[in-house]
Amino acid sequence: MRTAIAVALAASLAWTTPAGAGSSETYLPDGWIRLHPESPAWHGDNALTDSAETVKAKLEKGETIRIDLAAQNDGNTVDQFFMKGECSPSRAFRITFTTGGRPGFTKITALVKTGKIRSPEIRPGHRMNHYQLLAKRLSRGRSGASLTCSVTYTSATDSTKSDTVIARISAR
Repeated sequence: MRTAIAVALAASLAWTTPAGAGSSETYLPDGWIRLHPESPAWHGDNALTDSAETVKAKLEKGETIRIDLAAQNDGNTVDQFFMKGECSPSRAFRITFTTGGRPGFTKITALVKTGKIRSPEIRPGHRMNHYQLLAKRLSRGRSGASLTCSVTYTSATDSTKSDTVIARISAR
């Protein structure tokens, strides 16, 4: 079973207005992450430090963990976010990005890896949370093997504004 699940935090946020003199509109994606169902609380809300948005888990052979991903619009105007996920190479784990919920998960791994997932419009202060990262520990993976996946949300309006959440997974 899952033990030694630790929650730490890691983020990179930009807090300025987009280019253009006199603009009062701000664009600010805020990535959130949680282990499902072990951690009902989201991590990363308004995080301002390099350790603000990371979850950690250890998996036994054959075990799968679901990590929920979300983004909130902390800007002051409607925006959309591009989502891009990158994982370090590992023979010990199989990673799948999905959208939807049980029973209808849809695999979107290729789209996430290329950054081609675009959220619907999100109003200021609102969040969209219908993405998941599924990590399965494969039997061929050695104990101690690890994997790091980062998911970055970037404003579709101002590409200089982004936020990243991180999942660190290790094999027991």
